[in-house]
Amino acid sequence: GAKTMRADVRIIAATHRDLEDSVQKGRFRQDLYYRLFVIPIMLPALRQLTDCAAPRDRVEALRTKTYSVEGVRQAHDLRTRYMGEVIHVNMHILVDPDITVQAGHDIAENVREALLQDDDIQDVVVHVEPFVPAEMKEDDLPAPRPALNPLWGSLRGLLGK
Repeated sequence: GAKTMRADVRIIAATHRDLEDSVQKGRFRQDLYYRLFVIPIMLPALRQLTDCAAPRDRVEALRTKTYSVEGVRQAHDLRTRYMGEVIHVNMHILVDPDITVQAGHDIAENVREALLQDDDIQDVVVHVEPFVPAEMKEDDLPAPRPALNPLWGSLRGLLGK
């Protein structure tokens, strides 16, 4: 026949939906929500735990911020990856070829600091390269100014230029 049996039950439930919003809209039973929501464990989505790129609009926002830094002529190879909930950025910037190496590194540091102002950016690596317009050939480049970079002549000599 019909005999009452006691049971000790534990339920672990997971969803990607906002159940509180669903309760308010009448899509989920309120009594069930409060029975399930005893000890909430909020975890990031699995896609956020894997190494994946930031969304395109986020990358474009980083690119725009990079161009706002004085001295950046161009930016390329902008790569991002999520590590948990934070983003790591790796990029190349092009700067005026007539500035000193120190000035180029200062511009890179300014880019790094500008991007690190965003809470979701944890690390930024900026590579610096001289800007050379595509239509220019190496022979068209202005002569190096030894006072700005005394190693330039030695480097060109080693390269046989």
